[in-house]
Amino acid sequence: MLIQRLTAPTLSEVDSAVIACALEIHAAAVLSDDQAVRRLAEREGLAVIGTVGILTHARMTGLVEALQPLLDQLIANGFFLAPAGRIYQDALRKAGER
Repeated sequence: MLIQRLTAPTLSEVDSAVIACALEIHAAAVLSDDQAVRRLAEREGLAVIGTVGILTHARMTGLVEALQPLLDQLIANGFFLAPAGRIYQDALRKAGER
């Protein structure tokens, strides 16, 4: 059974079920910021996008006017993202804000 194959000590049953469902329906991508989920999804051939990726896409398609204030607001609310880090800086570059 697929769900049993995807079970891992670092994943909850829900996380394993999300990956299994994504595989079964041939989902275009899995939305997750969790590293263990992301690794498993990628190992299974699924594309993965996280919160920063969603916001970057929203900026690039004109759904939001600026990315940096949104990223800063996430950080202010406890989201772990280093402003000097690669993910933050790459997102700003991709969105044309650096």
